Amino acid sequence: MGDLGKTTLAKKVYHHKDIQNHFHCLAWVCISQQYQTRDILQGIFIKLVPQRKEEVVRMRNEELFKQLYEIQQRKKCLVVLDDIWSIEAWKSLKPAFPNGNTSSKILLTTRNKALSSQIDPYHIFHVLQCLNDKESWDLLQKNSLLRRDGKGNINQSTLLYILIQIKLFQR
Repeated sequence: MGDLGKTTLAKKVYHHKDIQNHFHCLAWVCISQQYQTRDILQGIFIKLVPQRKEEVVRMRNEELFKQLYEIQQRKKCLVVLDDIWSIEAWKSLKPAFPNGNTSSKILLTTRNKALSSQIDPYHIFHVLQCLNDKESWDLLQKNSLLRRDGKGNINQSTLLYILIQIKLFQR
C-alpha cells in the first residue's frame, strides 16, 4: 500500500548518524515503475565512488555490474533501493549486488511482499500498518499543525475549525 511511510522510515535509517558512521559509503536510488537499469546502476556507482563520476559514463554494462559488485565486496556499503515495484526490476539489478558473504547491505522499500524473498530468503521484512483514528489524530496534532513560528501547536478548537473547512471545501 502506498503512503504508509516506507520511504520516510528508510530515510530516517539512511540519515541516522550511527548508520552514516557504520558504512564506508552509501547510495540512495529511487526505482519506481518506470526505470532504466543502466541509469540506476550509474546513480549507485556515482554515489558509492564519487571520484570516478567521469569514468562511469564510458563503462560498458558488464563492467558497470562487475565494478559495483566488487566495490560492495571490498567496502562496507549501504544501498537503498526505494520504491522498487517488481521482481523483474530486481532481476535486472541483481548481478550488481553481492550475495551473502559481505558487510554491505541493501535496504529496499516496496509494495511487493514477494520481492523481498526473491532477494534474500532470510530477509528481515517490516510491514508498516495504517494508523488508527486516534493515532492519526495524535500525529496530525503533534506534527502537521505546528504554528508557523514554531512556538507551539494550534489549539484543538482551531484544529477542528480547519478540518471542518477542509471538509466543506472538498464538497
